[in-house]
Amino acid sequence: MAPLQTSNPAETLSADADALCLEQVLVCRGDLRLCEQVQAQMLAGQVWQLLGENGTGKTTLLMMLAGVLPVQAGQ
Repeated sequence: MAPLQTSNPAETLSADADALCLEQVLVCRGDLRLCEQVQAQMLAGQVWQLLGENGTGKTTLLMMLAGVLPVQAGQ
């Protein structure tokens, strides 16, 4: 029997199937540390919102996740 199709792709994954896992990530701009020890586990199908003041590293973090910038520390 085929698995049940749902409108939420995360519902077809097991509870521990991470689509993205950040561990101890450091976000810097030049020599300035914007945020340290970033940790998150995001499942496929989840929607996240990144909030913060201007200049706190939101875009830099996204550019690191996209592979545009290298990860300074963590994985």
